[in-house]
Amino acid sequence: MKSSRIFSLILLFFFTVSMFGLSFAQKAPDPKPGEPERHYTTGKTSVSDLSLEQKRKRLGLVIPDWYQEWWEHAEKLKAPEGAKFDPVFDWREHIGPYGTNGVTPAKDQDSCGACWAFAALGALESMVKIYGEMEMDLSEQQILSCNTHGGGCDGGWMTDAYYLFRDVGSVDEVCMPYHINDTDPCIQNQCEKWAKIDTWSAVGITVNDIKNAILTGPVAVTVRVDDDAPFFWYNDGCYNTPSSGGLPNHAVLLVGWDDTMCDGNGAWIGKNSWGKSWGIHGFFYIEYGCCQIGRNGHLIHYIFHRPFVRIEDYGVNDQAGGDGDGRAEPGETIRLDFALKNVWSPLWGVGVTVTADTEGIVITDDYSDLGDMDSKEILDNSSDPMEFYVPDDFPPKRVLFTFEVTGDSGYSGGPTYTTDTTVEVFVCPDILLIDDDQGVDSLGTNYEDYFIDAFDSLKAVYDMWDKKAYPDTTYDFSEFDILIWFTGDHRDSVFSDADIESLMTFLDNGGRLFLTSQDAVEVLSNSSDSLDTLFLKNYLHVGYDGNNTKHLVAGQPGDEVGDTLWIRPEQYPGADNQTSKDNLVPDSEADTVLVYANSGFTPTDLVAGAKFLNDFFKVVVFGFGFEAINSSGDQFHGKWLSKPHSVMQRVLDWLKAPGPTINVLSPNGGETYYAEDTCDILWESSSFEDSVKIEICCIDDGDTTCSTIVDTTTSDGVYSWAVPDTPSDSCLIIISDVENGIPSDTSDDYFSISNYLPGDADGNGTVDLGDILFLISYLYKGGPAPIPLAAGDPNGDCVLDLGDVLYLISYLYKGGPAPQPGCAY
Repeated sequence: MKSSRIFSLILLFFFTVSMFGLSFAQKAPDPKPGEPERHYTTGKTSVSDLSLEQKRKRLGLVIPDWYQEWWEHAEKLKAPEGAKFDPVFDWREHIGPYGTNGVTPAKDQDSCGACWAFAALGALESMVKIYGEMEMDLSEQQILSCNTHGGGCDGGWMTDAYYLFRDVGSVDEVCMPYHINDTDPCIQNQCEKWAKIDTWSAVGITVNDIKNAILTGPVAVTVRVDDDAPFFWYNDGCYNTPSSGGLPNHAVLLVGWDDTMCDGNGAWIGKNSWGKSWGIHGFFYIEYGCCQIGRNGHLIHYIFHRPFVRIEDYGVNDQAGGDGDGRAEPGETIRLDFALKNVWSPLWGVGVTVTADTEGIVITDDYSDLGDMDSKEILDNSSDPMEFYVPDDFPPKRVLFTFEVTGDSGYSGGPTYTTDTTVEVFVCPDILLIDDDQGVDSLGTNYEDYFIDAFDSLKAVYDMWDKKAYPDTTYDFSEFDILIWFTGDHRDSVFSDADIESLMTFLDNGGRLFLTSQDAVEVLSNSSDSLDTLFLKNYLHVGYDGNNTKHLVAGQPGDEVGDTLWIRPEQYPGADNQTSKDNLVPDSEADTVLVYANSGFTPTDLVAGAKFLNDFFKVVVFGFGFEAINSSGDQFHGKWLSKPHSVMQRVLDWLKAPGPTINVLSPNGGETYYAEDTCDILWESSSFEDSVKIEICCIDDGDTTCSTIVDTTTSDGVYSWAVPDTPSDSCLIIISDVENGIPSDTSDDYFSISNYLPGDADGNGTVDLGDILFLISYLYKGGPAPIPLAAGDPNGDCVLDLGDVLYLISYLYKGGPAPQPGCAY
């Protein structure tokens, strides 16, 4: 009982903690007497709740004995006399000489005292990003496992890493991932060396000296962090609590400054190595001079030690071998154009060979000779193009083309430089995305990006037309199977008359349309233009019933598109742009796809999406913007939100599925039927369940005569037909929807209807002794059969036997009754 009571008290205690927010987390120390007013905020961080011993492991800087003497005699980088600097400079935002900024994301050293390695490597990653134009995740583990100067998880010094960068080069994180130890084997010889330095320079300790060095690139420096420093709890603002003294014990990377911080005293912008849950996503501001910040700074001198070639641009060119529309399409010979940039050191004798990952693509010229490439030089293959051919039956597909680049590098790793770069080409695009405005959402993202993300998830093959950016561009809609038309922002006008006419022509010729907009139906409904009204009623088959502010959309149960969809528009990470979602009114021929919903996805009677199909075209209409669909996939109000690509897949699947069809199977050409035979007319249908009408048309002496076999039948693909006595060599069966004649299908080729003479078993046009002998040969000697069999059944008993022979003998020689039509066989 006692143990049970104790257990219950323990449960009650933890319940109380969870209910009332009690916490045993350590609290940031209060300001000490005489300490300056704090210009920063504190709170829980990735390190705030650690023990003192664990906190010390997050430091780890050890200044070697020889360093002080070396520092005193080292030539230091200093600012020019009277140098002036901008009041704010930040490599997170500042763009360097080659178009890139200079800071990689903050990392987490965890329980290994490797701040020195993280600061040193952060400086190298910054230099690679600024001058090498690449953001790379280089390996801290290499520094811990491979440096020969003793630095490890128990502490180290930045030069331990610099020697490695100079003598070996830095490898990437993938090859030697960080395992929070210094005992992993050194396997750097198995890894490619991505970045090297030729030396490093000491940086002077004045503010201007450090600023001057930072203008070249971020600088690794030291700082003092006391055991009880509020620095462990730092959240935001300008850190200005001084240390109590002692040697620097932590290394960080300075990436900029802000003279306006700390009441105008100015602050350095630093990058720490305690993860993104500390400070400002791993970064911090610290007042100039606080905690000895800026001591022992080094600026590394990054070198381009090897070539690095990357794709700069690529495209397809069908001017000579196709229709010149800039798309790779069936039957075309395409020129594959590209431009490559050599970002790093020179490369000589550059050649490029291309391969494709897809069977069916025929590469007719796979090599381009680019010649020599200097550092930072861009070369294209316009003087030596590559070509490939798209077969007539090639389907819409994303094809990966891989360029293998080779050249003479002359660097120590070997004379031959080889790299592969892969690009994606959309061959035979079957979808055209039409951006009918240039809207940008509150996050600064173009609305088409939301569609493109969905297409990329589905590997859809598409082209895009931005009507506002390229108003003079014309597209032949007939070259595409599906059009997706969207308007991201509220619009006073959507479609021009030319747009409407092009869309109606596209649909009349069997096109598929997905219209998604919070304005289009409203604008069309309010328009006085008869063309807009015609398009809305006869093509979209929806009306407009005002706007709404509902935040949820539910799929219509059982609908091919909407079933089980749960959509949350106007909520990040979708576009936050929905201000006037349209209520749709489907007509009697359209189907409801989506409805607006209240909390808990309780459906309302307000229609958010509809679809329509007839025998020619299909249309899906959303009364809200597809771009606004929340893409988190999280559970909301008990339902798992449908991701945009899932919604798009439903729409595309329905649009691509065959529309109502009828297909005549028999008679379908080449058959011969005889008058008064009975045969089955066979057909199949898809997405069609209505009654059909069956007709026959025959040509006789150049005249075509058509007649109805049956006005209406609901039989499932079969009708028993008595062949008429209308001989013709050219007859066709036509089967169509009984209401409007569409869909319909006709026999693929002519069949024949023939008369026969009863008793004329040998088919010579007369009934005589030859027919008796013909039947005897057929019945008893394995001779050929009568054509048709009914011609050899003169007694009409539906059996060919001796009775038919005797019947003919009686008719010809004893005055018996004449032969009569036999059964159909």
